[in-house]
Amino acid sequence: MRRLLDIALFVPLAAGIHVAAFGIASGPMGGAPGAGGAGGEDLVTLAAAPHSMAELARDWARQPAAQTDLAVPDRPQAAQAPRLPDAERMAAPVREPARPARPELGEVPPVAEMPPRPSVSRRNASLPGPREAPHADGPSRPDHAPDIASRSSPPPVTRNAPASEPQQARRAKGTEAVPQAGQAARAAAAPSLSSAMRGQLRAEWGGQILGRVTRHHRYPRGATAQGVALVELVVDREGNLVSARLLRSAGDATLDRAALATVHRASPFPKAPDGLDRARDSFAVPLRYERR
Repeated sequence: MRRLLDIALFVPLAAGIHVAAFGIASGPMGGAPGAGGAGGEDLVTLAAAPHSMAELARDWARQPAAQTDLAVPDRPQAAQAPRLPDAERMAAPVREPARPARPELGEVPPVAEMPPRPSVSRRNASLPGPREAPHADGPSRPDHAPDIASRSSPPPVTRNAPASEPQQARRAKGTEAVPQAGQAARAAAAPSLSSAMRGQLRAEWGGQILGRVTRHHRYPRGATAQGVALVELVVDREGNLVSARLLRSAGDATLDRAALATVHRASPFPKAPDGLDRARDSFAVPLRYERR
């Protein structure tokens, strides 16, 4: 504000000073009155400043009044934020899902009682009889055990030697029932053994027969083939050979004849054990022939 007042004051003042200086400089040249003659003097023309210039000079010289009371502009009030609704009101109520109604259970029918199980006594259960160990006195069994096949045999035949005349006379007196009583006692004692025990005794007897055949077995002279011949032999209780036949050929006639001859050379065989009640039994004996 003060700078604007200075400019407005000094511009007209400077202009008036320049005009006055220009008038003084142009007076002698224009031939102003009273300026001629030998004793002339320089004349200065003074002119009053305009009224507006005088007021402007007074305003410029006057000190501005100090402003004591300054109006403080009112501070703008901060805009209040809109009030948010309460969180409790905004939260929607959570509805619990409806629980299905529990079905009503009817009365459970009573369970029928199970009849008690019959008690089974272990003592009454039939157990196989113990097997007896093979006799140590018997010969050792070979590598190939015999195939023992039990076959039905006719009823036992008792061979009685021709009795002398004194014996026949004693039989006539009533002593002929004594041998029949011995046979009946042996027949009554035989069924007391179990089937397992009888099978064990038959296997031991067959092992003894096989061992005897093996001791007489040899490769025939002049033969060049090799194979295994299976021979079936029937032996009575006394160990006598009843019959022998070829069950399976060795693939060579010479070997088959040698197998049958070996069985006949090995007889008679050991007697049957006391526990066996059959009059005769059959056994299958394999004979292997290999060139060495």
